[in-house]
Amino acid sequence: MRIFPQLPDEGPSDKPPETLDIDLYRSSVDRTKLLSVPAGKNPLEITYPSNLDPDLHNVRPYKQNVHLERGQPALGLDVEDIFQQISARGYAAHALKVDTGISMGVRLGGPET
Repeated sequence: MRIFPQLPDEGPSDKPPETLDIDLYRSSVDRTKLLSVPAGKNPLEITYPSNLDPDLHNVRPYKQNVHLERGQPALGLDVEDIFQQISARGYAAHALKVDTGISMGVRLGGPET
């Protein structure tokens, strides 16, 4: 007699991957624009749409075997967007993302000038 119901065999998971290794290629025209492909994939073997950013028509290797993890930040990259694009198209077209800010200090206490 089985006390707990038998669980069905788990088949292939539809759960998206949690890690991804990519190769980054930088535009020769605009250095902030990148093309990312799964690590080891030749970008010349990928079919791109005709409306791909023209700046990405001429790229050169930038960084190889970059390890990304969902939910973990990566300097200059929108990790979730890269995961989604590569999952949907086999590549990701994106730009370096850097937010900077300057804050003015306010004097607290001390003599007034």
